[in-house]
Amino acid sequence: VGTYKSFAGSEECAPCPDGYFGLQPGAEQCSSCPAGTYYSGSPTSGCTQCPEFTTSPAHSAGVDDCTSALYIQNLTSHIQNLPARACSGLCTCAYLMSPEGTLSDGSGADNYESDSDCWWMIALPEALSITLTFSMFD
Repeated sequence: VGTYKSFAGSEECAPCPDGYFGLQPGAEQCSSCPAGTYYSGSPTSGCTQCPEFTTSPAHSAGVDDCTSALYIQNLTSHIQNLPARACSGLCTCAYLMSPEGTLSDGSGADNYESDSDCWWMIALPEALSITLTFSMFD
């Protein structure tokens, strides 16, 4: 297993290329793992899901191909393609993806504007927790 017959009628099997595996002895073609998974090294278990908050390109040959950088790139692309959501009032609504930032309802020293609709999405894939510090909360 991990080999295939490179042409019909061949008696000998050739090894599958990196990132590909043979499902059974004498297979006519090798299989590969889809994006977000990797070949675990065992044809019986096949593809394994990448660890949480990581992903991999298709045909990945091992867990080292699973990276958070690609996950963040995919998340960024997804967020950028989300439909615009309207804010009302003085708010500056935003997607926050950096480890530090500031959220504000835009009112400054004044009171929160009535009927305002503010929202922020904090997306830090590698963070296990997020700390929010309020300079003023009334």
